[in-house]
Amino acid sequence: MKGLYKFVMLGALLVALFVLGACSPGAPAAPASVASAIPEITIKALDFSYTVPTQIQSGLVTINMVNDGKEPHQAQMARLNDGVTMDQLMTTLQKGPETAALALITLAGGPNTVSAGKNQKVTLNLTAGNYVLLCFVSGDDNVPHLAKGMIAPLQVAAAPPSAAGAPPASMAEPKSDGTITLKDFAIAVPSDIKPGAHIFKVSNDGPEPHEMTLFKLTEGKTEADFNAFLQSQTPSGPPPFEPAGGIVGLNPGASGWVHLDLTPGTYIALCFIPSPATGKSHVESGMITAFAVK
Repeated sequence: MKGLYKFVMLGALLVALFVLGACSPGAPAAPASVASAIPEITIKALDFSYTVPTQIQSGLVTINMVNDGKEPHQAQMARLNDGVTMDQLMTTLQKGPETAALALITLAGGPNTVSAGKNQKVTLNLTAGNYVLLCFVSGDDNVPHLAKGMIAPLQVAAAPPSAAGAPPASMAEPKSDGTITLKDFAIAVPSDIKPGAHIFKVSNDGPEPHEMTLFKLTEGKTEADFNAFLQSQTPSGPPPFEPAGGIVGLNPGASGWVHLDLTPGTYIALCFIPSPATGKSHVESGMITAFAVK
């Protein structure tokens, strides 16, 4: 679809100290865990590759994707299901359909689409395993960026054992300004969103994978302009919107936190992920909502 992008936190530092249970009389007290802030890593999105660490630690992590390319990009994080190899995933992606590849991976979220020079942060709770970063965005040539090489492996290693006698370091979830709920097939956003920096918890309460792709309408444009552009097979002129980030695909039951710095205007939230049952994108089933920031 020409001109439209297909598929397309800082954590709160509140932590708790844990102490081991009662000791025998006279025994020295076991050490308490050390409070830990949520670590942050930076991913650079280029045309058409990622600069990304080869390994990160499991648990809560904030991922900041900086778009250093000239085209819009995203970073879908997906855990390879146990027994699935990278070669197997690549072969399935090349042969299609996209729903076949979804059966091989667990969608773990990630920064959604932003324009060149912009960035998007999300906080995720990652389990150990082999992951891959993917960009499903297509430009005017309708070729997904992953087909141009925008795919990168990432190992998420289990957290190392703590010091002898101490429980693992604890991390509190980010403090959110509200919850955005994804379900089959709707997106529920908090009411009365004000301009400024926000952290929203995004939860997939549906039985299918979902994402939240966010667009901001160009000044003077309407929802009708957006829908007309979305439905047109040969849209003319520039898009009546610009990418505004969001969080990419989450498997059913999964959650993540999206960091947004919102300016006044009208935003459109939608999901482009195809349904495994029908192959149709969720937006075609009505998974789209508009909201005002004012």
